[in-house]
Amino acid sequence: MAGLGPAEARAALSLILARVARTLDELHGRFPLYCEATGLREARWVTTDDGNWCAGYWIGLLWLAAKHATSCAQRRRMVQAAYGHLPALKRQPTGHIFAGVNWYYAGFLGFDITGDAELRQCGLAGAEMMLALYDAAAQQIPIGIYTTAPPNAASKNGPVDRRHLAAVDVVHTSVPILLRAHGETGKTVYRDVAKDHVRRHCEWFVRTDGSTGHLVAFAPESGRPVRVYSTLARDDAGCWARGFGWHVAGMAHAYVDGGRPADIDILRRSMEYYRAHGGADLIPAWDLAIGDPSAARDASAAALIAYGLLLLRERPESQTNDLVALGENVLAALLRRCLVRDTAAPNAGAVLHGCYRHPTNIATDAELIWTDFYVAAALDQILAPR
Repeated sequence: MAGLGPAEARAALSLILARVARTLDELHGRFPLYCEATGLREARWVTTDDGNWCAGYWIGLLWLAAKHATSCAQRRRMVQAAYGHLPALKRQPTGHIFAGVNWYYAGFLGFDITGDAELRQCGLAGAEMMLALYDAAAQQIPIGIYTTAPPNAASKNGPVDRRHLAAVDVVHTSVPILLRAHGETGKTVYRDVAKDHVRRHCEWFVRTDGSTGHLVAFAPESGRPVRVYSTLARDDAGCWARGFGWHVAGMAHAYVDGGRPADIDILRRSMEYYRAHGGADLIPAWDLAIGDPSAARDASAAALIAYGLLLLRERPESQTNDLVALGENVLAALLRRCLVRDTAAPNAGAVLHGCYRHPTNIATDAELIWTDFYVAAALDQILAPR
């Protein structure tokens, strides 16, 4: 696939951030979760009142819109909107993995863009939430206790206790914020917990062929695994695509922030698996192990992979050049196959064909707020001076 040039990247980012502005107008303070409309059909977001598990993606998009605003008035509007959504996030329970990723983007990303020291403190608070979750026996940050979004996303179902359940995605929801907190403070506890988690993640979740599992239940006292299974892949032997994407992004973060040489070896093994199973168009099926070209795709998994591989630009080394190039190709595929470019469409700037929860038939071909975020964040990386 032809490389992604800066003009195409700028145009795509402009479309996505214009979508953010229109969504802000429509939702009146609520948080977008997913939008199943495609093409020229009417596009309506399913929303939550507090963002549920992905509040940080919406706030993060508002920060990115502020960073790339073309006028002072537009920047002020986006900054005010981001701050305006923080109180709802602060009211959420904190004893779960998504607090880490939410506060990374709401806090540290906001600090990077505004310089507001209070946002830096929010990021550090998110890292403390991850330390509080850490299970020393398992050497994992487990899922914790959180309320999942039901199909109507009204956030009315009760919390689920998963304090002895490890998941493939936690390497990304917790490790980056811990490593950033170490960089900000120099406190070694953040780095040590992050490294422990990465090592155990590689032992428990990465298979010999580079694919990834989903869930590992462990014994409370010994920390030993007692069950390996999946609720989001086709079966326990499957490879849930978005979980695989979070694995790639998490391992890339770990390597960029001083990770082991073994981390890049594992990342390379996983990307060989992706080359073989990610599809000719680089937009994978919702389960990479399916091997069915007609299966529902998951653009959000591709967005995570592009974002993660492009992080490697921050640690330029000849051994990672091919991985960065693959990340650029995946991002280009997303823009050319999934981005709504028709400015007359009600969802212009949406990144389509995300798959939220295929086994329970929730938003299996949709615009997902985290897809939009990771594509925008990947474009932000492409456009950053090196």
